[in-house]
Amino acid sequence: MKAKQILKFVARSFTDVRGVPDGKLLTIAAVATVVVATYPVGWVWHVWPPEYVFTPSLLFLAAGLGIDAYVTHAQIRAEAAVAQATATGLPVPDEGAAPAPAAPGVQVNTTIHEAPVGPG
Repeated sequence: MKAKQILKFVARSFTDVRGVPDGKLLTIAAVATVVVATYPVGWVWHVWPPEYVFTPSLLFLAAGLGIDAYVTHAQIRAEAAVAQATATGLPVPDEGAAPAPAAPGVQVNTTIHEAPVGPG
């Protein structure tokens, strides 16, 4: 029973919102495993990775994962906009354009009242 729960947790943890395996999360897990495995190897055999190799590798990986997270977020947003446009029958909104109305026939009116300027 526990093995099923662990496998379910791992499967859910390494997939994105759409249920697709997420390479970013798998990469983080692999790097975390290597970092954690480095300590017992260092303690037993007294062989540690040099800092001038280890630190830039982790920084490069962090930058790559940050860029990947941004690209994945933008892709999911674009797919959500297409799905919403398909469901509502409205055109797909442009990135910088004003938001489309929620549904056909819905109109939003905004009134701005200026307050009188007094001494103050």
